[in-house]
Amino acid sequence: MHYTKPFPDQIDRIFRDHFRKWPRRFKWTVFFCFSFPAVSYATNTHGTVDPSFLTIIVILFCSINALVVIWGLRLNSFAQRSYWYRNYHIGGATTLALIPLGLLVLQYTTYCL
Repeated sequence: MHYTKPFPDQIDRIFRDHFRKWPRRFKWTVFFCFSFPAVSYATNTHGTVDPSFLTIIVILFCSINALVVIWGLRLNSFAQRSYWYRNYHIGGATTLALIPLGLLVLQYTTYCL
């Protein structure tokens, strides 16, 4: 049986995955976004902040989380279009990123309105 060998300039490019670093960064960002509802809840329960400033904090955290969800949707579509698509669990991480966003919306409707 005869096996073909790749050309010498293609050996390094066959299994190199330049996309690998972005799903890792996305997962760490989603993990970091879980601290936003905790921070806003802590500032609300201690009562050290003005309610109007608390509204600004919650809206800022909601916009950051919404950007993270949009980033996850873009990463998922890019991963599915790429040639070396692997299972990076980007869809699951994007779904997980909706939890802090929902908690922040709940906090906004409960405490800020």
